[in-house]
Amino acid sequence: FNTEAAFRQSPSENSDRQSDSLNPLCPTTGIATLSAVVYIISNRLACRIGIRKKGAFPMTQQPLNQRLFMDLMGECPVIPEVKNEAWLNELPSSDSQIAYILYGDICTIPKIVSRVKAMGKYAIVHVDLIDGLASKSIAADFIKQYTDADGIISTKPALIDRANQIGLFTVQRFFMMDGITYANITRYVKQNDPDVVELMPSGLPKLIKYLVELISQPVVASGLTQDSEDIIRALSAGAVGVATSNKELWQC
Repeated sequence: FNTEAAFRQSPSENSDRQSDSLNPLCPTTGIATLSAVVYIISNRLACRIGIRKKGAFPMTQQPLNQRLFMDLMGECPVIPEVKNEAWLNELPSSDSQIAYILYGDICTIPKIVSRVKAMGKYAIVHVDLIDGLASKSIAADFIKQYTDADGIISTKPALIDRANQIGLFTVQRFFMMDGITYANITRYVKQNDPDVVELMPSGLPKLIKYLVELISQPVVASGLTQDSEDIIRALSAGAVGVATSNKELWQC
Protein backbone atom coordinates (compact mmCIF):
# COMPACT_ATOMS: atom_id res chain seq x y z
CA PHE A 1 0.00 0.00 0.00
CA ASN A 2 1.54 3.29 -1.17
CA THR A 3 0.66 5.65 1.69
CA GLU A 4 2.25 8.78 0.23
CA ALA A 5 0.14 8.54 -2.91
CA ALA A 6 -2.94 9.16 -0.81
CA PHE A 7 -1.86 12.62 0.29
CA ARG A 8 -1.56 16.00 -1.36
CA GLN A 9 1.95 17.16 -2.09
CA SER A 10 3.34 20.57 -2.87
CA PRO A 11 6.96 21.49 -3.76
CA SER A 12 7.59 22.64 -0.20
CA GLU A 13 6.04 19.47 1.20
CA ASN A 14 8.20 17.35 -1.08
CA SER A 15 11.34 18.98 0.26
CA ASP A 16 10.11 18.50 3.82
CA ARG A 17 9.59 14.82 3.21
CA GLN A 18 13.08 14.41 1.81
CA SER A 19 14.44 15.67 5.10
CA ASP A 20 11.98 13.66 7.18
CA SER A 21 12.04 10.13 5.81
CA LEU A 22 10.59 8.70 9.01
CA ASN A 23 7.32 10.47 8.40
CA PRO A 24 4.96 8.98 5.72
CA LEU A 25 1.74 10.13 7.39
CA CYS A 26 2.42 13.36 9.26
CA PRO A 27 5.27 15.37 7.72
CA THR A 28 5.76 17.60 10.75
CA THR A 29 5.41 15.09 13.58
CA GLY A 30 7.15 11.76 13.19
CA ILE A 31 6.41 10.88 16.81
CA ALA A 32 2.70 11.54 16.29
CA THR A 33 2.78 9.33 13.19
CA LEU A 34 4.39 6.45 15.06
CA SER A 35 1.89 6.86 17.90
CA ALA A 36 -1.01 6.78 15.46
CA VAL A 37 0.25 3.57 13.85
CA VAL A 38 0.81 1.92 17.25
CA TYR A 39 -2.68 3.02 18.32
CA ILE A 40 -4.29 1.46 15.23
CA ILE A 41 -2.39 -1.83 15.54
CA SER A 42 -3.10 -2.21 19.26
CA ASN A 43 -6.73 -1.27 18.70
CA ARG A 44 -7.20 -3.99 16.10
CA LEU A 45 -5.36 -6.61 18.17
CA ALA A 46 -7.60 -5.81 21.13
CA CYS A 47 -10.65 -6.43 18.96
CA ARG A 48 -9.36 -9.74 17.70
CA ILE A 49 -8.42 -11.24 21.05
CA GLY A 50 -11.39 -9.80 22.91
CA ILE A 51 -9.73 -7.54 25.47
CA ARG A 52 -11.31 -4.26 24.46
CA LYS A 53 -12.54 -2.62 27.62
CA LYS A 54 -16.19 -2.19 28.54
CA GLY A 55 -17.86 0.71 26.73
CA ALA A 56 -16.08 0.13 23.42
CA PHE A 57 -18.07 -0.59 20.27
CA PRO A 58 -19.68 -4.04 20.09
CA MET A 59 -17.47 -6.65 18.43
CA THR A 60 -20.66 -8.27 17.08
CA GLN A 61 -21.78 -5.13 15.21
CA GLN A 62 -23.12 -6.18 11.82
CA PRO A 63 -21.41 -4.86 8.69
CA LEU A 64 -23.26 -1.82 7.39
CA ASN A 65 -25.14 -2.46 4.16
CA GLN A 66 -28.05 -0.87 2.36
CA ARG A 67 -30.71 -3.03 4.02
CA LEU A 68 -29.34 -2.40 7.52
CA PHE A 69 -29.07 1.31 6.73
CA MET A 70 -32.77 1.38 5.82
CA ASP A 71 -33.65 -0.45 9.05
CA LEU A 72 -31.65 2.05 11.10
CA MET A 73 -33.31 4.97 9.32
CA GLY A 74 -36.66 3.47 10.27
CA GLU A 75 -35.60 3.64 13.91
CA CYS A 76 -34.15 7.16 13.72
CA PRO A 77 -34.12 9.11 10.43
CA VAL A 78 -31.83 11.89 11.71
CA ILE A 79 -28.10 11.31 11.11
CA PRO A 80 -25.80 13.52 13.23
CA GLU A 81 -22.98 15.25 11.34
CA VAL A 82 -19.95 15.66 13.59
CA LYS A 83 -17.90 18.67 12.52
CA ASN A 84 -15.48 19.18 15.45
CA GLU A 85 -14.49 17.90 18.91
CA ALA A 86 -17.34 19.72 20.65
CA TRP A 87 -19.87 18.03 18.37
CA LEU A 88 -18.16 14.67 18.93
CA ASN A 89 -18.56 15.09 22.69
CA GLU A 90 -22.29 15.66 22.15
CA LEU A 91 -22.72 12.62 19.90
CA PRO A 92 -23.86 10.23 22.69
CA SER A 93 -27.01 12.36 23.02
CA SER A 94 -28.05 11.35 19.49
CA ASP A 95 -30.54 8.49 19.10
CA SER A 96 -29.04 7.54 15.74
CA GLN A 97 -26.78 4.51 15.38
CA ILE A 98 -25.05 6.16 12.43
CA ALA A 99 -22.77 9.19 12.50
CA TYR A 100 -21.18 11.21 9.71
CA ILE A 101 -17.67 12.49 10.44
CA LEU A 102 -16.95 15.79 8.69
CA TYR A 103 -13.60 16.79 10.19
CA GLY A 104 -10.11 15.56 11.00
CA ASP A 105 -6.84 14.91 9.24
CA ILE A 106 -4.73 11.90 8.38
CA CYS A 107 -3.23 11.85 11.87
CA THR A 108 -6.44 12.23 13.88
CA ILE A 109 -9.09 10.44 11.82
CA PRO A 110 -8.27 6.92 13.15
CA LYS A 111 -8.84 8.07 16.74
CA ILE A 112 -11.97 10.07 15.84
CA VAL A 113 -13.45 7.01 14.15
CA SER A 114 -12.58 4.83 17.14
CA ARG A 115 -14.36 7.24 19.49
CA VAL A 116 -17.50 7.10 17.35
CA LYS A 117 -17.33 3.30 17.26
CA ALA A 118 -16.85 3.20 21.03
CA MET A 119 -20.24 4.89 21.31
CA GLY A 120 -21.81 1.95 19.48
CA LYS A 121 -22.38 3.88 16.26
CA TYR A 122 -21.50 3.22 12.64
CA ALA A 123 -18.89 5.70 11.44
CA ILE A 124 -19.07 7.14 7.94
CA VAL A 125 -16.23 9.50 7.01
CA HIS A 126 -16.62 12.39 4.56
CA VAL A 127 -13.26 11.83 2.86
CA ASP A 128 -13.46 15.07 0.86
CA LEU A 129 -13.19 16.99 4.15
CA ILE A 130 -10.26 15.12 5.72
CA ASP A 131 -7.13 17.26 5.63
CA GLY A 132 -4.20 15.58 3.94
CA LEU A 133 -6.18 13.15 1.78
CA ALA A 134 -6.12 13.63 -1.95
CA SER A 135 -9.16 13.28 -4.19
CA LYS A 136 -7.63 10.17 -5.75
CA SER A 137 -9.19 6.75 -5.24
CA ILE A 138 -6.35 5.59 -2.98
CA ALA A 139 -7.78 7.81 -0.25
CA ALA A 140 -10.51 5.17 0.17
CA ASP A 141 -7.79 2.56 0.75
CA PHE A 142 -6.35 4.72 3.50
CA ILE A 143 -9.71 4.88 5.29
CA LYS A 144 -10.14 1.13 4.90
CA GLN A 145 -6.67 0.14 6.10
CA TYR A 146 -5.94 2.71 8.78
CA THR A 147 -9.32 3.28 10.42
CA ASP A 148 -12.31 1.23 11.60
CA ALA A 149 -14.73 3.32 9.54
CA ASP A 150 -17.76 1.56 8.07
CA GLY A 151 -18.05 3.77 5.01
CA ILE A 152 -17.33 7.01 3.25
CA ILE A 153 -19.13 10.05 1.86
CA SER A 154 -17.78 11.74 -1.24
CA THR A 155 -18.75 13.80 -4.26
CA LYS A 156 -15.91 12.15 -6.23
CA PRO A 157 -16.98 9.27 -8.53
CA ALA A 158 -13.53 7.63 -8.41
CA LEU A 159 -13.62 7.47 -4.61
CA ILE A 160 -17.10 5.94 -4.60
CA ASP A 161 -16.03 3.31 -7.16
CA ARG A 162 -12.92 2.34 -5.18
CA ALA A 163 -14.79 2.24 -1.86
CA ASN A 164 -17.34 -0.13 -3.40
CA GLN A 165 -14.55 -2.38 -4.60
CA ILE A 166 -12.93 -2.70 -1.17
CA GLY A 167 -16.16 -3.22 0.76
CA LEU A 168 -16.86 0.17 2.30
CA PHE A 169 -20.39 1.51 2.57
CA THR A 170 -20.78 4.42 0.14
CA VAL A 171 -22.73 7.67 0.22
CA GLN A 172 -22.48 9.78 -2.94
CA ARG A 173 -23.23 13.43 -2.24
CA PHE A 174 -24.66 15.88 -4.78
CA PHE A 175 -24.94 19.67 -4.47
CA MET A 176 -27.97 21.04 -6.28
CA MET A 177 -26.52 24.13 -7.95
CA ASP A 178 -28.55 24.12 -11.17
CA GLY A 179 -30.61 22.03 -13.55
CA ILE A 180 -27.54 20.51 -15.16
CA THR A 181 -26.36 19.11 -11.83
CA TYR A 182 -29.75 17.58 -11.18
CA ALA A 183 -29.94 16.08 -14.68
CA ASN A 184 -26.56 14.38 -14.19
CA ILE A 185 -27.49 12.62 -10.94
CA THR A 186 -29.09 9.57 -12.55
CA ARG A 187 -26.09 9.09 -14.87
CA TYR A 188 -23.56 9.24 -12.02
CA VAL A 189 -25.65 7.03 -9.75
CA LYS A 190 -25.97 4.39 -12.47
CA GLN A 191 -22.23 4.60 -13.16
CA ASN A 192 -21.01 4.52 -9.54
CA ASP A 193 -23.78 2.51 -7.84
CA PRO A 194 -23.47 4.02 -4.34
CA ASP A 195 -25.36 2.50 -1.41
CA VAL A 196 -27.00 5.85 -0.63
CA VAL A 197 -27.49 9.11 -2.54
CA GLU A 198 -27.28 12.33 -0.55
CA LEU A 199 -28.94 15.48 -1.85
CA MET A 200 -27.99 18.99 -0.71
CA PRO A 201 -29.52 21.20 0.51
CA SER A 202 -32.28 19.45 2.45
CA GLY A 203 -34.93 22.11 1.76
CA LEU A 204 -35.75 20.88 -1.74
CA PRO A 205 -38.75 18.56 -1.24
CA LYS A 206 -39.95 18.81 -4.83
CA LEU A 207 -36.57 17.70 -6.21
CA ILE A 208 -36.35 14.93 -3.62
CA LYS A 209 -39.75 13.65 -4.72
CA TYR A 210 -38.67 13.55 -8.37
CA LEU A 211 -35.32 11.94 -7.56
CA VAL A 212 -36.68 9.01 -5.54
CA GLU A 213 -38.81 8.07 -8.55
CA LEU A 214 -35.76 7.97 -10.82
CA ILE A 215 -33.25 5.95 -8.78
CA SER A 216 -33.40 2.77 -6.72
CA GLN A 217 -30.97 3.91 -4.00
CA PRO A 218 -32.29 5.44 -0.78
CA VAL A 219 -32.00 9.22 -0.63
CA VAL A 220 -30.74 11.21 2.35
CA ALA A 221 -31.20 14.99 2.48
CA SER A 222 -28.64 17.25 4.15
CA GLY A 223 -27.46 20.84 4.41
CA LEU A 224 -29.14 23.97 5.78
CA THR A 225 -31.58 22.01 7.94
CA GLN A 226 -33.02 24.70 10.20
CA ASP A 227 -35.76 22.99 12.16
CA SER A 228 -37.93 19.90 12.51
CA GLU A 229 -40.22 21.16 9.75
CA ASP A 230 -37.35 20.83 7.26
CA ILE A 231 -36.88 17.22 8.37
CA ILE A 232 -40.60 16.45 8.06
CA ARG A 233 -40.75 17.96 4.56
CA ALA A 234 -37.74 15.96 3.36
CA LEU A 235 -39.07 12.70 4.79
CA SER A 236 -42.55 13.39 3.40
CA ALA A 237 -41.01 13.91 -0.05
CA GLY A 238 -39.44 10.44 0.06
CA ALA A 239 -36.06 10.83 1.74
CA VAL A 240 -35.27 7.99 4.16
CA GLY A 241 -33.26 10.28 6.42
CA VAL A 242 -31.82 13.73 7.02
CA ALA A 243 -28.20 14.38 7.97
CA THR A 244 -27.57 17.51 10.00
CA SER A 245 -24.93 19.21 12.13
CA ASN A 246 -27.70 21.02 14.03
CA LYS A 247 -27.37 19.38 17.46
CA GLU A 248 -30.81 20.58 18.52
CA LEU A 249 -32.30 18.20 15.92
CA TRP A 250 -30.31 15.07 16.82
CA GLN A 251 -33.00 13.63 19.09
CA CYS A 252 -35.44 11.34 17.33
